[in-house]
Amino acid sequence: MKFFRSTIRNVLAAQARRSVLQSRLLSAALAAAGIAGASLTAWQARAALPRWMQDAVGSSAIEAALYRVMEIPGAKALYPRPPKEAQGELSGLIGKAPDQADLYSLRAMEEEQALNFHAAEADWKTYLSRTKDTVGARLELAGYYYRRMQVKDEVATLLEVGSAPAQPGEEYTAASAQRSWKAFERVLTVAADQGLDDEVVARCYAAWIARYPHQPSLYARQFRWLLDQSRGAKKFDLANDTINQYRKAFPQDAVFPLKATALLELRRGTGSKRDKRDERVGRKGARHL
Repeated sequence: MKFFRSTIRNVLAAQARRSVLQSRLLSAALAAAGIAGASLTAWQARAALPRWMQDAVGSSAIEAALYRVMEIPGAKALYPRPPKEAQGELSGLIGKAPDQADLYSLRAMEEEQALNFHAAEADWKTYLSRTKDTVGARLELAGYYYRRMQVKDEVATLLEVGSAPAQPGEEYTAASAQRSWKAFERVLTVAADQGLDDEVVARCYAAWIARYPHQPSLYARQFRWLLDQSRGAKKFDLANDTINQYRKAFPQDAVFPLKATALLELRRGTGSKRDKRDERVGRKGARHL
């Protein structure tokens, strides 16, 4: 009888120890899952942040200006400061290092989020005046004008970027991959999207060819735009000027001027016949009236 009692006690004790162990393992698993969940949530939140906020160096003054530390169960997490608060923190950093250009761009972004657009534009221009990469800063300013739908200012800024001389780092970069070339491409995109008049496109092509005079494709693009898309009354004369401009730039090439002149005369003749036909139809309609 004593044997059975001791056996039962041993079994019950083993079950109790097993229950305690299982509860401890469950608690550890839940804690790990909580930390993993918090980490996943933090990672997802970080992925939803703008790129300029994700790239802040850890434990730096800029990170402290953009983020605040929040206590969560089992861990600490960084949470973005409200734009007004971050703006104040960045102003403090600017007061200590007024020549650090990147601080002005960061504050401009926070001011945009706070809907303080007058201050944001001023900071973008200050960033442009203090940074070494003026081309990149002008592109950032053009991006600001794009977000604010200030089309005229955006086009003017992009034309300044396009007309800028070649940068030292682009010495061996293909012309079509340079930032100036891409700025002219953006002007044409803006003109098409916003329905701007021919004068903007004509200025873009004139500055584009002046910046890249040895790129024959630009002359061809301008010529086709004049024939196919321009609404100007003198588009045929301007197309002929483009052919002559090409001849001076590439005197050894006789193929493009020949083909372009033939196409121009074809379009000019077609347009003349269309105008005469419309005139006859108009006179006939007037007689009926």
